[in-house]
Order: sequence, then structure tokens, then C-alpha cells
Amino acid sequence: MLLRTSAWANLTVRDTDETQDSGEYRCSTSNAVGGTEINITLVIKKYPMPPNATLVRVMYTSRQRNEVELEWVVENEEAGSWTGFFLEHRWLSERPRRKGSGNDSSSERMEEKVGPVVWYRNILQDPAVRIYTVGSLTPTVTYQFRIIPVNHRTVGHPSTPKKPVEPRNNLYPAVIGAAIGGMIAAIVTVLLLMFILRNCSINPRLHDLLFGLQHSQSQENINFPED
Repeated sequence: MLLRTSAWANLTVRDTDETQDSGEYRCSTSNAVGGTEINITLVIKKYPMPPNATLVRVMYTSRQRNEVELEWVVENEEAGSWTGFFLEHRWLSERPRRKGSGNDSSSERMEEKVGPVVWYRNILQDPAVRIYTVGSLTPTVTYQFRIIPVNHRTVGHPSTPKKPVEPRNNLYPAVIGAAIGGMIAAIVTVLLLMFILRNCSINPRLHDLLFGLQHSQSQENINFPED
């Protein structure tokens, strides 16, 4: 953008780029008597390179494989030279579903098809975010994800791409519940046996059935004076 008056002129270069706009600029003026010119060196300094980021967790949120939760860490966070992130994913391969059954003419063999290298970008403008969920994914497609720190218009280095893993089966609560249930059942059984043992007069048949079977048989056999 050029602003010019009778006494001065101003040239403004918007959205400057380090490689395209840096260089030699020439300012020249002339009239009926003659002219003059001067060269000016312009150096565009970009924002500092942001620190690297690393994906530490890339996992499906459910067995439906339509959402992926990602978590990352930033190296040298004390520097604070980043303003956001680019979270990118690409379509890596797909397992087509079997279209039929029977002979080979009516069925399609399960194969993986390699997709084009096209990265789809999610722009995260919050520099403090460390966890993000990407949804609306195709369950039969295998994806790769990477994180890129950004410092204004300076784009950092992308992290190593990672594929999401299946969610782990959280069996810990079930195991704890089963153990507690077994302990309660054992305690109730012991208390019941102690109650029957101490109160044999209330239900002698049950007491004899559980504890005194041989003793009751010996008493039944001694019924005659000669015995």
C-alpha cells in the first residue's frame, strides 16, 4: 500500500513473508531538471521458531472407532514462544467390508488400500490446551495424527505421526467388586455356621446334619441293653 503526499511517501507491505518480501527496494524521484534514487535493504524478521511438541497418547474413545483423544507435551514450556497448534490427521488405509459370501465371484477379499498423503488440519488457538478430541471419523479407516506448534505465522516442526490405539479394557473395578463380593459372602457363611454351632438347640436337625452326623448315627445304634 502506497501513501503519497507532496512532501513524503509511505510504502506499507502487508502480511510480509520472510523469503518473498526481504531484499532491495529502490526509491526514486524525478522532475524536469533531473532525478535521484536510493536503494533500501529490507529484512523481514519472522517470529521465533516455537518449541517442539510430542504426542504422548493417541487413543480411540470407544470400540466404535469414530473418535480419537490426543494428548501432547511441549518442550521448554518456560520459553512461551508459541501461540497455538495445528493438529493434523490423514487417511492412511482402509479395510473394505466384505460385500458378499460364497464363491470368489460374489465376495471381495479384505485388503488395505493406501490413501493419498493429505493432512487435514484442526487449528487450536489456545496455547494452553494439551488434550483434544477429533470426532466424525470413519471406523474402517486407519488414521495418523501429528501436532505442530505455531508462533503467530511461524510454523514449527511437526511431531512424529502416530496411529490411534484401541481403548484398554478397564477390568480393575470389576475385579475389585468381585473380590469384595466374595469376602462378604465368606463372612456371612462363617457367621451363619457359628450361629448354628452355638445355637444347636434351636434347630438340632440342621446342627446334626452339618456337624454331628456320625454322632447322631452312633446314638441311634445304641438302643438295646446288650449294646
